[in-house]
Amino acid sequence: FCHRFQRAVQENEERELKEQKRLERQREVVEKRRSLAVCTGLDLGLSLAREPQCQEDKDELERLLEKNLSYTWSRRSL
Repeated sequence: FCHRFQRAVQENEERELKEQKRLERQREVVEKRRSLAVCTGLDLGLSLAREPQCQEDKDELERLLEKNLSYTWSRRSL
């Protein structure tokens, strides 16, 4: 009985640790998603306030990202 109880306690501790790690990863994903939304103007408050310019801003952001990416790749090939 004692061995089974100790094993059950250990399994519970491992399960709690896995759950904590899962929650931490989930928090990180939410923070990254929120950061991305703010940076791209997709945040609900920002997008409602800037609705007419939204598509233009997205296009400009995409152009800047592509330009930066191509610049980075051209520097790496040197």
